[in-house]
Order: sequence, then C-alpha cells, then structure tokens
Amino acid sequence: MKKILFITLLFTTLYFSNYAQQFTTESVPTIEVTGKTEKEITPNEIYLEITLNEQQNKSSIESLERKMTSIFRKLKIDIEKDLKVLDFMSNFKSYVLKRKDVIKTKKYQLIVHESAMVGKVFYELEQVGIANVDLVKVDHSDMDSFEKALKIEAIKKAQQQAKYLVEALDQTLGSPVYIRDNYIYPINQPRRMLRKSAFVGESMMMDAGAPNIEFEKIKITAEVFVKFKIEN
Repeated sequence: MKKILFITLLFTTLYFSNYAQQFTTESVPTIEVTGKTEKEITPNEIYLEITLNEQQNKSSIESLERKMTSIFRKLKIDIEKDLKVLDFMSNFKSYVLKRKDVIKTKKYQLIVHESAMVGKVFYELEQVGIANVDLVKVDHSDMDSFEKALKIEAIKKAQQQAKYLVEALDQTLGSPVYIRDNYIYPINQPRRMLRKSAFVGESMMMDAGAPNIEFEKIKITAEVFVKFKIEN
C-alpha cells in the first residue's frame, strides 16, 4: 500500500513539474523572425563525362585514350588532377558465348575550371571523332565556405530584424530560444544553366571553331528561422 502511494505521489509530482515548466516556457514572450540572404557565384568546377566506345568510334580504346589525353595536354589541362576513370566495361561474356569480337567501353570524368575551356574540349574531341561528351554538373571549389558565410549573414539579419521590431515597442531583445536552418540547396542542372547565346544541340561544335559557351551563375540561398525572448 505504501509502495503504491509512493508511486502515485511520484507521478503526480512529475506531472505538475512538467506542467509548470511548460507553462513557464510558453508564458515567456517571444518574437519569431526569418533571415534570408542570397549570393550568385561563377562556377569554377564544370564536370564533363566522356565515353569512349570502340564500336561507335571505330578505334581501339587505347588509341582513343592516347588522342584524348594528347588533346588535354595541348589545352594545358592537368590530367593527373582533373581526369579520372569512372567505368571500364567490355562484352567479354558475350564474346565467350557467341564468339563475337570483344567491344570495350570506357568512361571518364573531366573537371574544367572555366566555361571557355568547355567549348574547346568539345570542339577538339569532336575533331578526333569523340563526340559522346555530356555536361554532368557545375560547382564551386569554395562552396562550403560560401554556404557558411551566407548562413552567418542570414542569422545576423534575423537578429537585426527582431531587434528593431522589439525596440519599436520599448522592449529589449533577449537570447535565442530556437534556431532552424532552412538552407536551400542550389538546383544543379548544368544544361539549363547554359546561356542562350551558347550553341546547344546534338553536337555543340561549330565549323568556325570552338563554340563560345557560358554558364549562368550558381544562385545559393540561406534562410534561418530564429525565435528570440523578449525581455521586459
């Protein structure tokens, strides 16, 4: 009986304690604001995917690879840093079963650092019969730093906004009690980011030489929701 009474008293105490804490928290006057900042940056990492196919290119993978790397060296591209193999496949299983020639396919990822170089890469590869090149994504090497700076700016804007609203009522802004990061990730669709002046189609080559390809800037947005106390 004593044990039951003790448990009942314990739960009653906890209930009223939580209720009192909730009442105290909710009774504190607060203000909710959202700070938002935007920035546009020029991409300095443009990702291309290049596919070499012996059947389509009517040449061996090794020969195509030599031509491709020779072009990149001529364009002063750091192939040790900016070129890597994504995939290497062959129809060897089909060869064993059907006794056909082995056909190899090899995919590469190339990173170029300015839009003008994209046009040169497309054009030079086209000249040696390599036309299977796709734009994959655009990025910036300092994207993390930009995002961090924008979030800091957004939360400071929220604080400034809350401060002048509260001071207009002869009150004092207190400390934040809740913060929510509503960071909006940039949409990464490189073909949509191509400027209308660029020539885009089945082939991006021009008879007069390398096409003039330009990209729109990457728009990044930071949005921070903050709830502040209002001091009397």
